[in-house]
Amino acid sequence: MILYVLFDNHVPCRGSERPSFFVPNGCIMWNGKSNTVESRKRTQIILRLINTVAKMNDSRVYDVELHSSLVRVYIDNDTDGVNLNLCEKFMKNLLFLLHSEGMEEIECEVSSPGLERKLRKDWHFKSAVGETVRVQTNQPISCYDDRSGQKKQTKALIGQLHKYYNQTIDVNDGSLEWTIPLSIITRANVVFEDKSRKV
Repeated sequence: MILYVLFDNHVPCRGSERPSFFVPNGCIMWNGKSNTVESRKRTQIILRLINTVAKMNDSRVYDVELHSSLVRVYIDNDTDGVNLNLCEKFMKNLLFLLHSEGMEEIECEVSSPGLERKLRKDWHFKSAVGETVRVQTNQPISCYDDRSGQKKQTKALIGQLHKYYNQTIDVNDGSLEWTIPLSIITRANVVFEDKSRKV
């Protein structure tokens, strides 16, 4: 078994491999297909073990990705932050529990969500209010521009996440405020801004 402890902003997949499983807003998928009884049972066990390890380490599970034999866990800690020691301890605890369930073939990666963390779940967006975000949607969103008297549309924008409410976010791009339902967002992440370089 190959083990990974990662503490980086970006955790690339191997080669052109794309995540075949993720947990967006509680939706469980394996390899892009509907759940089978076996895959649901396996998923429930893995997620239960991850949550158990998070409690053991006073951490919060930010996100989880599963490939065919890889568990990738992003963790957060409001008290002391996430460091290499915490990631390594979390991984060792998780591997021990996975082995106890007969899942010796699974590899693990543990890291912080990174400075440009992905936004998938409701509480991700809530915690990002006030930050600059990048959002992509699967259909055009509209906003009326009072200055030009025209309706503008886009499927991608960067701006400050101004508000979260009722499965919806408001993003201000500096001139317009866009209202976006979470249901049409295909990708979103925080945009890191190095404030120390601003004059």
